[in-house]
Amino acid sequence: GYPLPKFVNKRSLIDCIVKGKKPVPNRASGLQSPTWKLRPLREKPYLPLDDIDWKTAIGCQKSEVGHGGVFFVKLSKGVVVLKACSDMAQQLFASTVISWLGLRSARCRVMDSHGAEAKTLFSVLRPINRLAAHKLSMMAYILVIEFFPGTSLKRLRPRDLDLMRTLRPSLGSQSCMETSCFEMGRLAAIDALLYYDGDRLPIVCQTRGNGGNMLLSPGSYQVRAIDNGANFINCNNGVSKQRANIYFQDTMAVFKAFLEHTDRVAPPMEAVRKMMHRYTSWNAPDEFLLPIQAGFIQGARDIVRTFKDITPFKRLLLLMQKVEPPIPGVYDFDLDFLQNMLKVFRMSFPPSSESKAGGTESSAPSGSKKISESSGAKPSGTTSNSVGTHAKESKEKPATAVPSSSAAPKTLPASTSASAGAVPPPPTSLKPPPSPREQVIEVSRQSPRIGLGRGPLRALNIVALQ
Repeated sequence: GYPLPKFVNKRSLIDCIVKGKKPVPNRASGLQSPTWKLRPLREKPYLPLDDIDWKTAIGCQKSEVGHGGVFFVKLSKGVVVLKACSDMAQQLFASTVISWLGLRSARCRVMDSHGAEAKTLFSVLRPINRLAAHKLSMMAYILVIEFFPGTSLKRLRPRDLDLMRTLRPSLGSQSCMETSCFEMGRLAAIDALLYYDGDRLPIVCQTRGNGGNMLLSPGSYQVRAIDNGANFINCNNGVSKQRANIYFQDTMAVFKAFLEHTDRVAPPMEAVRKMMHRYTSWNAPDEFLLPIQAGFIQGARDIVRTFKDITPFKRLLLLMQKVEPPIPGVYDFDLDFLQNMLKVFRMSFPPSSESKAGGTESSAPSGSKKISESSGAKPSGTTSNSVGTHAKESKEKPATAVPSSSAAPKTLPASTSASAGAVPPPPTSLKPPPSPREQVIEVSRQSPRIGLGRGPLRALNIVALQ
């Protein structure tokens, strides 16, 4: 007659059934807090992140999805997300790039697990959740992330999608579905640049996708990017170079299909339709997919205008590499892949559409060739024999110009978010003015949370452990 817990060992189950004893939970499940359970739509975020009173923690819950390294900590003033992972540098890098382009990403900073702040955190977490204190203490750094209230795209239901179709911020404005899907497309363009396409909206990679890394705020359904990442391919290795060439061809084929199908859904968007049907059993209509398609093109134009070269990425990476002990994953970046992706983005637009991109000139570097869709030029490092996934589906038609920005939803760039290290400012005028509530959290190298390297941490080789 006793209710069984979620995790129970075999001996405890036998004692419960045969001898009538109370079941004993398995130690691997940890000591969970019985007083608090996360409510994603009602909780408030704890701000600011650089001044957290950990002694006011009243609960800690492990995330139900992922690999088990994400924990939600309930404080007196709100909720904070803690994460211990081996690709921390990739998340910091991608979150900063997303904020440069005006999209809303979760603010985050790193905490030294051997510092005074971390010791206070562990002493508070051990009575509440022993598993969280153990897992977070295993890494050299802990990632402190801003909590976003809302529903992930993975957990949307048909009634939510019907509300998105009907709700409008004001009379005569576009619906929440059009605005939110347009922002999803802009975020998908950044993911394609950083080779993170397969873990969010599967437009280029054509995988199953992951709708859990994209949140929609309650009421307004504004897009929030969480669990960002950057997976660069080593272009100098033989096998990896061939893989990179295929990805370059797939990206160019997606641009060609989108520019040819401006008034109807292009073939690459069918993977997104299948992903939504798998999550919600809802056959996504064209009015859901067309704004994503238009937002992808607009996001690519913003990338081309914003980044003339890879200098901002180099500056950001150098700032992250100066941190001691090294942030996990900081030496896994290959900027040659990023440089080739910028060339692919520039070469994928015909000259007629480049002249209409926001009233500014295209940012192709000197010496690079501007080609149209009808020409057969390939990006540097690609071969003419490699065929992409979507190249077979695209028909041989001359590329049509994308409609002007008046036909696309007008987006108001959100305030920039911050990552660890002194983040350089966005390289162009696309940087929105920061509001008092959403200031960039800049953590310099002299900060006691990030510049410390005590004892054995100096000799600890994070890369070797990975």
